[in-house]
Amino acid sequence: MSWTQLADELGTDSGLKSLDADGVAAVLDVLAVLVYADGRSGILERNEFTEQINALPWLAGKDPDAALAKAKAAGDEAGRSALITAAGKTLNGKGVGAQVYRMAAELAHADHQLHRTESALLTHLVTAMGIDEAVAAKIDADVG
Repeated sequence: MSWTQLADELGTDSGLKSLDADGVAAVLDVLAVLVYADGRSGILERNEFTEQINALPWLAGKDPDAALAKAKAAGDEAGRSALITAAGKTLNGKGVGAQVYRMAAELAHADHQLHRTESALLTHLVTAMGIDEAVAAKIDADVG
């Protein structure tokens, strides 16, 4: 899935559109954590992330830099897992788990290689958001 497709999915999904500011921030945190899953982010990846997130109507005027900074500052896998846990608490029960998981999985597979840390974070996202493992497995099969 390209960033444009990701933006379209975020911008048109009724569940995601109905998220409050905390929910929107949680989605951004999840995506930012995957951007920094290996501890770094290239300038082109960051610019594309920022452009696409800013293009979303329900995020107009929002600054994704805060989520990226938080993900970078998390430092290690434990810190990034803590961000996923917090996002899961915010998003769990809002009916957006599968959509958020799909976006995160697409981002993790963007370079056609799933790194160990990305896989661990995706597994943690399933638990944190209460996503059915069969649903996650189907998404993984579709994406990978």
